[in-house]
Amino acid sequence: MFLSGNFSVDGPAPVTGGLDSTKFRNMAVVLGGMDQVVPAEAVRRYLTGEKKWKERWLGGIHQDVGQVQVTGGNLEVLFNPHLDHAVIFDKEKWAIPLLDVVQRYIRDVDNTSDRIHAVLN
Repeated sequence: MFLSGNFSVDGPAPVTGGLDSTKFRNMAVVLGGMDQVVPAEAVRRYLTGEKKWKERWLGGIHQDVGQVQVTGGNLEVLFNPHLDHAVIFDKEKWAIPLLDVVQRYIRDVDNTSDRIHAVLN
């Protein structure tokens, strides 16, 4: 399972530390359906709220935190029913969807850095 952003057993955690704590960061989770370490199917259903699996699911992150409705950020769940824990790294064809997500996150960071640099100069 690969997590990007803040996550706990109770679900995604809001961003803290000087940033707007009512917003979530983007997050990606990669699950193998044959995982013997993590109950991947249960995690997938919890994250997506869907009974039937899709190879790639994209949705928003929404959670009630106390009196505040926290929204924002994207949650992407990649699910391969035939993979075990960490087997995604064994073959390039299985890792390609994960690499796509990582490359997109890197582009987002680069774009954000460019915007911050432009504002500061």
